[in-house]
Amino acid sequence: MDFAPKQLPALESRHVDPHAYPSGVAFLDGQYLPMSEAKISVLDWGFLHSDATYDTVHVWNGAFFRLDLHLERFFGGLERLRMSIPFDRDHVTEILHNCVALSGHRAAYVEMLCTRGASPTFSRDPRDAINRFMAFAVPFGSVANPEQLARGLHVSISQRMRIPRPRSIRPSRTTTGSISSAAFMMPMTTTPKQRCCSTSTAMSPKDPASTSLR
Repeated sequence: MDFAPKQLPALESRHVDPHAYPSGVAFLDGQYLPMSEAKISVLDWGFLHSDATYDTVHVWNGAFFRLDLHLERFFGGLERLRMSIPFDRDHVTEILHNCVALSGHRAAYVEMLCTRGASPTFSRDPRDAINRFMAFAVPFGSVANPEQLARGLHVSISQRMRIPRPRSIRPSRTTTGSISSAAFMMPMTTTPKQRCCSTSTAMSPKDPASTSLR
């Protein structure tokens, strides 16, 4: 049955966001913005395919906790997923400090992340996408209540390794979900046939070591 609307709906010139966000500051495309103004495109591979890497660091009493280790893991994730950003570690450190300072939070949840981005032509080849870096600082949140945070919590650590290596993604690399085919793209100097065969071999379940992203 044909669908013939009586009148097309209006095409809005801009999106009006009806949602509420926590107080905080985000860095996106070279700009520091309120959290409510930090947006990404629906065509971003990070949104469409969970193709992104990130790391989170806490700020407590105005000080970062082990920021250097979080930066190391974040940049390791960029390398493993073959992403690049126009900032070195010192610049990312400065951006994170600026987000916290501008937010005014003494206790903050701070995240740095990079999505695969989107291609200007909506190319389906992830290598054509423009990688997108962003960061933000919002108030610190915890599953523990204020009393538990004050006195501390008891924890138990299982002896069972839930996802044994080398059959899994390296735990020192934080990704948001599915692993992009870009992580397995062979160098462009190889032929299409070589890339196909090499990728097939790398994903073979018969070779546990070959499926690791070590």
